[in-house]
Amino acid sequence: MAIATGFAIGIVQIQQTVTSYVAGESAWSRGQTTTIHYLSRYTETGNPTDLATARRWLDIPLGDLAAREAMDLPEPDLEAAEDGFQRGYNHPDDIPGLIWLYRYFSGYPPFRKALDEWRAADRGLRELDAIADRLATEWQHPQPDQQRLASMRERLSLLNEDLGTKATRFRIAMTQASHSLANLLTLASMLFVVGLSLAAWLLGARLVRLLRRSEHRFRAIFEQSSVGILQVARNGVLLDANSASCGILGYSRERLLACRLEQLFPGQRDDPDSPPLTASHHADAQVRELRALKGNGETIWARLTMTEVVDHNGDGPYAIVMLEDISESYRLSNELSYQASHDALTDLLNRRAFEHRLASTLGRARSEHTQHVLCFVDLDRFKAVNDTSGHGAGDQLLRQLAKLIRSGVRDGDVVARLGGDEFGLILENCDLPTARPLAEKLRKSIEQFTFTWEGRQHRIGASVGLAAIDRHAPDISALMRAADIACYSAKRQGRNQVCEAGDQSALALGQPASPDWRLILETALTEGQFRLYGQEIIDTTENAPHRRLEVLLRLAQQDGSLCLPGQFLEPAFQLGLGPALDRWVVEQTLSLLQARQVSESQPPTICHLNLSAASVIDPNFINAVEERLQPHPSLASQLCFEISEDTLVHNLTDAQALIKRLARLGCHLLVDHFGASLNAFSYLKGVPVEAVKIDQAFVTQAASDQTELAKVRAIHDICQSMGIQSMALCVESAETERLLRNLGIHYLQGFLLMAPRPLESLLGTNGRAGVPSG
Repeated sequence: MAIATGFAIGIVQIQQTVTSYVAGESAWSRGQTTTIHYLSRYTETGNPTDLATARRWLDIPLGDLAAREAMDLPEPDLEAAEDGFQRGYNHPDDIPGLIWLYRYFSGYPPFRKALDEWRAADRGLRELDAIADRLATEWQHPQPDQQRLASMRERLSLLNEDLGTKATRFRIAMTQASHSLANLLTLASMLFVVGLSLAAWLLGARLVRLLRRSEHRFRAIFEQSSVGILQVARNGVLLDANSASCGILGYSRERLLACRLEQLFPGQRDDPDSPPLTASHHADAQVRELRALKGNGETIWARLTMTEVVDHNGDGPYAIVMLEDISESYRLSNELSYQASHDALTDLLNRRAFEHRLASTLGRARSEHTQHVLCFVDLDRFKAVNDTSGHGAGDQLLRQLAKLIRSGVRDGDVVARLGGDEFGLILENCDLPTARPLAEKLRKSIEQFTFTWEGRQHRIGASVGLAAIDRHAPDISALMRAADIACYSAKRQGRNQVCEAGDQSALALGQPASPDWRLILETALTEGQFRLYGQEIIDTTENAPHRRLEVLLRLAQQDGSLCLPGQFLEPAFQLGLGPALDRWVVEQTLSLLQARQVSESQPPTICHLNLSAASVIDPNFINAVEERLQPHPSLASQLCFEISEDTLVHNLTDAQALIKRLARLGCHLLVDHFGASLNAFSYLKGVPVEAVKIDQAFVTQAASDQTELAKVRAIHDICQSMGIQSMALCVESAETERLLRNLGIHYLQGFLLMAPRPLESLLGTNGRAGVPSG
């Protein structure tokens, strides 16, 4: 009976200790969330008080970490463990139980799983400590690097999400470990009682007294816990509630027990898709975050951890609900999310959030055939304000203009600050003829605005560029470029005016007059004025079985000079001629490869062909490629199609379908301009891509910027782990080549290694195989 009683008491002690662990996790979670909040503020303000406050809050989870590491020593340091748990804001009376449970049950699989979830957060906590040190160092400089500060602020936002997820997993795993351990001890107790059933009638009275004492202890734990605990029947009726839950919800015990669970969380009733707040029909814990209605009518955000308990007395299952007030954590999380998507100076959307909204608008334009307009506003003579009155005046001017622009558009329109003195607008549900008067009105309001600073008056203007957002737009990059070209055209024509994309694009390209690009390009296609050039892609391992060439397009002009792609590709894309150019390049490249194959036997050559976004979403393009390859299927292995990361991300479904069809033909695939998106690698899963070309923005600065070099190294390492080869273009210095070779980049390309040459000479064909000479 002593052993049986020990089992019963052990269950209560374990439940009490596990409850203490969950309560400690609440302080741990609040500590890391508040730390991230103040560190994020510190990235913007540089206020030492914010850093000191962040370190104080960070000491809470670091104390728990120190306690666990002290107990993991070969000879556990119990004093250090106790000190660490005290730093972690654990109640002194709970600390012996915390140490006892860890020492004697850390090897038990369910508890070990919970500890593994706890250890998973160690790296994030140490990174928070390291970020605090780096921020302190950064703010010691007279001019902190805003880019590094923004990068660390973004990393803090990601850490907040990651650590919050790990805290939830720890809480669930600890609750499950409690039930598993309790069930194990209960089973052992039952087996033991069966063995002593013949003697049980002699000791019944004593056992009853022990059970009552155990119940009293459990009730004491139940009432004294700082976490709210509710017992709820399957139909939602509250069976019991401790004092902490009454305090959190603002009810007396009598009033609280008169309520049903759904009355306390009224938002639950308004969501028909949400599962009911009753026993869960299984032993796994459910974690929900809901808005709770307090007794005084106020609302708070609460975290509910619900677990089903089977009542062996025959009353049916009920749920144990652990209740925590997370209103402050929820507010801080929302504040961090807001800061990540808004410009700190003007309180408008930032560039990243604006591009997300633009992608969403483009998606609606394609699916619903609606029309919208993208608008770029670039301030004129803004630099004069900074030069004459200082950057403080410039900042104040931007704040006032942000309010002016916001008040000058419709409620449903999107306004963002893209950087510097540039603003972006999405004018919803209107076409270019409707948007132009709105843009003119906005330009005039900026022109008429007078800014006064310390007695000095300033007048500025604005150059405005418009681009249509409709179902024909290939992607958001093309839209941004079109609006930027239109805005630049407005500046070239004398500033302070409105231009539409397409009607002044040549001015942005530096031409004296606007050429008829449609006539020029269509004539070039029909009369064979395009030329194919190639640039070799060097294999750094020197043992590749293939030679690789990137195929480049040139336009022959009447004077014999060659027009580079930067001059004619943008007008071609705006006119919808991208697929026609891509089909022409494929046709001529295959003709050259076929002629080379017939003329002589040479090592296999893979020709890299760039695809426009319009070709990716055009089903006729892949049909034309399949038809062209049908007589000569072996040529497919000599083609490698390059799709830009931006095209892949914003046309994911179409791009995946195209890539899979090209792969079935035997063609090679790679992703170009790779690495600009934080989620770039997630789009490669399940796509048969054999290589990526690292974005040239990283490569060109790798020799002079350790951060950019680290990005190149990280992309290469992750590609290695995924079985994908890495390529680097724009290699234009010997130092850059040396660094990239040392990193192990598989392929290099750039003017340092070889300047582009006519493709037929690189392939060694006799003539141009259907391409006019010249």
